[in-house]
Amino acid sequence: MLIQKRYNEIREEIQQGDIIAFSGKGHVSELIKLFTLSPVSHVAIVMRGKQLTSEGVLITVNNIIESTTMDGFAGVVVNRLSKRLKHYDGRVWWLPLSDTTRQKIDFEIFYDWLTNQKRKLYDSWQAIGAGFDFIPENREDFDK
Repeated sequence: MLIQKRYNEIREEIQQGDIIAFSGKGHVSELIKLFTLSPVSHVAIVMRGKQLTSEGVLITVNNIIESTTMDGFAGVVVNRLSKRLKHYDGRVWWLPLSDTTRQKIDFEIFYDWLTNQKRKLYDSWQAIGAGFDFIPENREDFDK
């Protein structure tokens, strides 16, 4: 069942590892949705983080790690979820992990791997190839 809510209503419920799915309105997003037959153009993973406020108080924030094009860089970046949603032109879904799935994940190992992906460049050819899994020469390359 889908329930429509604003970010400030669910912010405290979002947990590490949850998926945020985006449906962009740009040309690339529309092509992705067309070829994948999906309303989703890309996804991000929630990474909880700590941040100091201007008053010097340490708070927990919802960050996301995603591969996107922003501010002249195309690749893997970490963004504050609230800031990303504020400026996003499109639809967004929160996909929480089930408790069963969450119990199977070693988040320390998972976040170490994710952190090592930061600032890797976006690989357009590999992304296109991922949409066409029937191409036998399409091999994953984790350098990009």
